[in-house]
Amino acid sequence: MTTAFVLGGGGLLGAHEVGMLRALSEAGIRPDLVVGTSIGAINGAFVAADPLGAAARLARMWQGEELRLAFSEKLWGRAVRLMRSGTHLHSFEPLRRTLDSALPGSDFADLKLPFQCVAAGIESASARWFSSGPAVPAVMASCAVPGPTRPWEVGLVAFEIARRHRFHEEMSSLPSDVRVHVLPTGGDRLPAGAAQFRYRDKTRVGQSIERAYVASAGYLSALTG
Repeated sequence: MTTAFVLGGGGLLGAHEVGMLRALSEAGIRPDLVVGTSIGAINGAFVAADPLGAAARLARMWQGEELRLAFSEKLWGRAVRLMRSGTHLHSFEPLRRTLDSALPGSDFADLKLPFQCVAAGIESASARWFSSGPAVPAVMASCAVPGPTRPWEVGLVAFEIARRHRFHEEMSSLPSDVRVHVLPTGGDRLPAGAAQFRYRDKTRVGQSIERAYVASAGYLSALTG
C-alpha cells in the first residue's frame, strides 16, 4: 500500500498541517509520496526532505522568524512590486533563502521522498505540475501570489481552476481501492478572503498547530484503535 500526504494551500491553514504532521509522525505513519500546493508545497518540501524531523522543524519555523520574514513585507511594498512586475506581490528572496537553507539539495532528486507540487497557470487557466528538476523555483511558483495586469483575470482563473478541479470530482475519479482520510483542523475554518493570509499572527499560528494536533491525534487513535 502506498501512503501519500496531500497538503493543501490557504495561507494560515498551513499551520494546521504542522499539527497534523506531528500527529501522523507520533502515530508512526510515514508517507511514500508527498504532494503539495501553495503553502502546502512549502510544508511538503520539508516533509520530503526530512520525513522524520519535518514536523518539529516546521513547528519551529512557523512559530519563529523564518516564515514571518518571508511574508512580512508591508502592503505598500507589495503594491509597488505588483506595479513594477505585473506578476507577483511578494519578494522571492526571503522565501528562496529559507528553502535553500532547509532542503538537502537543489533538485527534486535530492529529496528523501518523491515530491510533487502544483502551480496555477494564469495564462492558460490550468494546473502545472512539478516533480523533477530544480525544487526551489517549483515550490516558489506553487506558493506565489499572482498579480495579473487585468484584475478580473484573477477571478476568471480562480473560477476556472476550481471548476475543473473540485474536490468531490477528484475523489470520485479515484480507484475503488484508494482510501482518503481528511484530518480535522480542530477549529473553525477561517472565512474566505484576506483572513486566510494573516501570516504574522503568531498567537493564532500556535493555536492552530496545537488544535490540529489534538484533533488529528484523536482521529488517528480512533482509526487505528
